Amino acid sequence: MKKTILLFTTLMMLITLVAGCSQKQPDDQGGNTPEKTGETVLIQINVEGIAEIAATDDGSEPKFDDEYPFSSYVTNTEKGKTIKASTRTTDADYQFIKWTKNGEFFSNDTSITITADADAEYIAVYSMRSGYEGTPITDIKDAKTLGDVFPLPYKQAGYDSEKYFYVFELNNIIYRVEAALTPEITEQLQNLDWDDPEHNLKEMNLVAPLALTRVDNLTAMIPTQDQINKYIGMNGQDMVDQNWFIQGYEYEPLKFNMNHGMFAYEVYFDGEIDPATFNDETDMGKLTVKDIKCVGIGDAFDFIPEE
Repeated sequence: MKKTILLFTTLMMLITLVAGCSQKQPDDQGGNTPEKTGETVLIQINVEGIAEIAATDDGSEPKFDDEYPFSSYVTNTEKGKTIKASTRTTDADYQFIKWTKNGEFFSNDTSITITADADAEYIAVYSMRSGYEGTPITDIKDAKTLGDVFPLPYKQAGYDSEKYFYVFELNNIIYRVEAALTPEITEQLQNLDWDDPEHNLKEMNLVAPLALTRVDNLTAMIPTQDQINKYIGMNGQDMVDQNWFIQGYEYEPLKFNMNHGMFAYEVYFDGEIDPATFNDETDMGKLTVKDIKCVGIGDAFDFIPEE
């Protein structure tokens, strides 16, 4: 299936990148340098989306810094200590979804209490609002039309000449739905003015009445660690040849952000590369996968399983 248009995703990624670059770095809020010594644990608290956090490890209630908002907090604290953290956003286009701990659901409350019993990363997850007016459903069984799911926390949206897709989160599960497009509606979508500030809303209003033809639970499709461990020891060029796409990389440690199918991964490699001359088209063969983990949905429209 060939995608002709993919909406919102690039904009959301750019906004998030700008926000991350404009806010202070992890230890600006009083967290200590993350070096483990003795009976200490490393606690990292971050945000996904445009938002801020406040955290304390002295028993006091966290206070937000209105002048210099923080998007990260890192502390190497005494094992067993209690940390309090809160999150908020002042951007009306974003809404709080949940806290995760090491990638797993932790809490739906904006304020949490953490017991520092082991190294862990907590993330306050925010999602961009779709802008569509409506009452969100509370059970996926009630999803009958696109209009039923448009009010839910937005992840991705797009369409081709035959289908409209929408990805959202409900009850800590990420779903992808499809609806069939008629030639008339497809033409109307393509005739919308991209420069119109209300383009996205007009698009959703146009397709909202369409009946859903498919609902996929993407969370249930995420590969298990055992399934992806088979890539450990694989040559980097072999991964590229098997349609693993590089989204970015870091040198210390040597970590690549890669997409495969509709999922995103962090892939750690053994090997040496020269940052000044590295070419991902010729040098991947010098690397061997040391560790790998799935970090979520990459491009939800890249792979549509057959019925």
